Amino acid sequence: MIAQLASNQSFRLGEDSLWRLFYWALIALVFAGAIWQRFRLPLDPIADPDTWGYLSPALRKLTGAEFGHTNGRNFAYPGFLFLLLRLFADFRAITITQHFLGLL
Repeated sequence: MIAQLASNQSFRLGEDSLWRLFYWALIALVFAGAIWQRFRLPLDPIADPDTWGYLSPALRKLTGAEFGHTNGRNFAYPGFLFLLLRLFADFRAITITQHFLGLL
């Protein structure tokens, strides 16, 4: 009787681990699909009416002027844009970074 229960429990453990493996494989597939869909989008940044308020401090600093606030914005996101443009010298780096951050 005890041997039969033990064998049923060991079979159940194997079945549970198989479902757990299937679950994590499915989650990985969903994330891979999300990554694929996100990077199929065009890499050119889309400009909104408030883009200049975020982009202009970074561009001013890159051209040698002083890093200043535009339209009362704080320095965090314009500073982030400055670092991206300084490192990669390409506006597409902004889009790629935003896509990566969107996956988090």
